[in-house]
Amino acid sequence: AKTGDTSGGLASFCVRSRLCVLHASMSTIGFKIAGLVFKALVKPLAKGVKDSAQHRPWLKQFCTTVGDWQNRISLRLTLRLMGHNPTKIKAISPEKALEQGANFLGEVIVFSSAAVVVVADFTRKHFADQEKNDKNKRKKEEVKNQLEERFVN
Repeated sequence: AKTGDTSGGLASFCVRSRLCVLHASMSTIGFKIAGLVFKALVKPLAKGVKDSAQHRPWLKQFCTTVGDWQNRISLRLTLRLMGHNPTKIKAISPEKALEQGANFLGEVIVFSSAAVVVVADFTRKHFADQEKNDKNKRKKEEVKNQLEERFVN
């Protein structure tokens, strides 16, 4: 193959490789930006859920229950780590439980969105690596077949 020939050979492979690397880095950058935008949009959503907890009865009840549960677990764990065995933990006020439950729910939403972005990025990288490996295997097989054609016949 001539050095300016892009129909096959080493020069063609180098050009295709550079373009693939450029394409992969652009898609990585795009994915990272999309992940940041997604996380940025989730934060106001979590704040909206916290604010809605004051006005919606079912959400208020849920957040109050979660806040009370979180308080009991936290105190029980803290007291056990200090060497005490608590038998009964006094419930906190409904307002404090509502606040703690709403904060917990908001944090769960933000953390879950971050986890979704990480899992999606891992999955994307896995499939990109798998595609790259398959492409390399096909290229090696192609080179092997070309060598067999040239030297076996």
